[in-house]
Amino acid sequence: MSITLMIALEIFSNPKDIAIKINEKSDGNFCFGITRGPGHRYKLIATSGQPIASKEEALEMVEKILQIILRSIPEELKKGSSPLSILTDGEEIDESKILSQELIKKIMDELKEKGEVDTHKL
Repeated sequence: MSITLMIALEIFSNPKDIAIKINEKSDGNFCFGITRGPGHRYKLIATSGQPIASKEEALEMVEKILQIILRSIPEELKKGSSPLSILTDGEEIDESKILSQELIKKIMDELKEKGEVDTHKL
């Protein structure tokens, strides 16, 4: 699965309006979907694409995606040559309005327990 820079930015900059669900398919495989939250009528923004063998593997994929976004978007925003750099105008990013390690932990805990999470409820 691949996520575009714009989708990564959407997830990074809207951490309280994201929903993620892991589903077991009829063939025993798993899949996941990432959507915007109720503020955007659960607009689909990313899926696992191909079947995943286990729920644990699906959880690992979701966490990996979130960690990559958390690492890469701040770096991208700081690059003067990036088209995204205009979003910050060289100013520091307000940490309260972006994806964080703490929120990723809450997301993953909720996914492990319930198989789905709606971040506006966290």
